[in-house]
Amino acid sequence: ARWAETRFGEEGIAVLLLLMGSMDVDAAIVTAGGLEPGTIAPRLAALAIAGTILANMSVKLGVTLAYGGREARPAALALGASMVVLAGSLVVGYVRL
Repeated sequence: ARWAETRFGEEGIAVLLLLMGSMDVDAAIVTAGGLEPGTIAPRLAALAIAGTILANMSVKLGVTLAYGGREARPAALALGASMVVLAGSLVVGYVRL
């Protein structure tokens, strides 16, 4: 995270959190929590973590669809619906940033 901040500023941290959290959301949250106060704007950090959660959910949706078969469709639909809501809130948050 410090390298991303030095090289790309707070936007670099946000992208790093998004990429690393796509497989492990906890790692992104711990990384963001370990940053010095003021390193990244709170709203940008919140958007990065929400984007991380959306990326992670996308991976889980793919796994559910690939391995769950017909029995997993209701769960996949529920997950997909929550992803749509989260994506919408991300767009609103980004516009307000």
